[in-house]
Amino acid sequence: RGARVVLVAIATQHTNEERNEALRAEARRLVRAAPDTRLACVAVIRPASDPAGAALGATSQRIRHLVLLRHWTEGLDLAPGQVTHHVIESGDAAEALLDYARRNHVDQVLIGAPPRDAALGGLVGTVAMKVMASAPCTVTVVRPRG
Repeated sequence: RGARVVLVAIATQHTNEERNEALRAEARRLVRAAPDTRLACVAVIRPASDPAGAALGATSQRIRHLVLLRHWTEGLDLAPGQVTHHVIESGDAAEALLDYARRNHVDQVLIGAPPRDAALGGLVGTVAMKVMASAPCTVTVVRPRG
């Protein structure tokens, strides 16, 4: 098999620049440690609610999130072909990420941690916890320092 694949789950629907920077720093560290690493930057968005008339709306929504993903990777200084950007429409973000990881033989998932103030019971249903519980690979949950 070729290069190592790291899926970076980026919550483009929730802006948290501290978490985004922590994810970028970890992605940068992984790429520097293994320069042949390929990053698959993935955002999961909710599906368009009105299938009959929302085709254009769904397309513009996907484009907007692709732009956000590209912006997220700008400071990583990656070689052409070393990063891909994917927007997946799904009502279940964790399952969409797990499905992508399985289908694309992902070696590692980077995902942002839930907020520190989330009660332990509230963590059980988070996307990060669901991915950690079922991923077919290593999962690194990234939390901003501080």
